[in-house]
Amino acid sequence: MAVVGDIVMLKVDTGRDVPAIVTLVNSGDNINVVAFSDTSADWPNGSPTTAHPAQLWSAVDKGTAVGEWQDI
Repeated sequence: MAVVGDIVMLKVDTGRDVPAIVTLVNSGDNINVVAFSDTSADWPNGSPTTAHPAQLWSAVDKGTAVGEWQDI
């Protein structure tokens, strides 16, 4: 179970994980994170369209699929 301030890995694409900081534990293994990246291709729906160093992801479940997080 993650706690606020933990660093986790967020799967943003097949074969691509980025570090993220837990900002809120919603319940159980569902969390909000601020994910860090160097390419706009990592963000869902192609937004933002330019490289941004961080983006909030809300209601992220623990798992191994794209859009899910894992402990590191």
